[in-house]
Amino acid sequence: MSASEPLKIDLTERFDHLSKSPIVEAVIGITARPSIVLEEATLMERLKTKIPDYPKREATKSLLHQIRFEKATPEHYSEEDWHGINCTSGDGKQIARFERDGFVFSRLSPYEDWQHFSSEALRLWSIYCEIAKPLEIQRLGVRFINRIDILPGATSMAEVLNFPPKSPIAEKTPMFGFLHQDTFSVPELELALQLIKTIQPTQGDGTKQFALIVDFDVFTTTPFEFRENTVRDRLQKITWLKNKAFFGTFKPEILKSFK
Repeated sequence: MSASEPLKIDLTERFDHLSKSPIVEAVIGITARPSIVLEEATLMERLKTKIPDYPKREATKSLLHQIRFEKATPEHYSEEDWHGINCTSGDGKQIARFERDGFVFSRLSPYEDWQHFSSEALRLWSIYCEIAKPLEIQRLGVRFINRIDILPGATSMAEVLNFPPKSPIAEKTPMFGFLHQDTFSVPELELALQLIKTIQPTQGDGTKQFALIVDFDVFTTTPFEFRENTVRDRLQKITWLKNKAFFGTFKPEILKSFK
């Protein structure tokens, strides 16, 4: 495909289900402009009623500290500001963040499948819409963080990744650090893909094992008006692009090990 040829999207394309998926966290994030001013106490009470299956609820806050030099003696000011409310499911595997400027849903390992994950995210998003009544969505994104344990000497990066890092010194030079980030634009879909690959040493197991972290983040690049089904429709395209990136990143043998 040439650089000028648009990407052809096929929403009917099917991807293999991976029962041993390496996903450690899946995230759907929506930055939105609410038409209702959200207040901490009111939102907390509404969520107690709306989502009793997320019993752990806590406000997220930040402390803003300022120093003013308008007088001879500097004056110190501290102000606490709240950003939203984190709601966690009873098993601790699902976290919904109802924020003043949007909504975030996370699923921790084990990840079941897209149907379960997206359905729960959309259910909670509808509650956010009922409360905040957003008019416009600035950003819609899907992020999947994957972790693959690798034993140096037993498995090489070339056996895992289609585009592995290579040493400029010698082929068998040991590698103990790796960080690679790419960002790709898909203008015909008004989407972008950010792909981060890195390795992290495993602590305390005595095997010198390390983990390969592969982070896929697909997101919209332009704001859009909020209407019924707009989020669901765009999630279909985002998910297709994420799947294309995932299955194009790993070697076939590694993909088989995830089944």
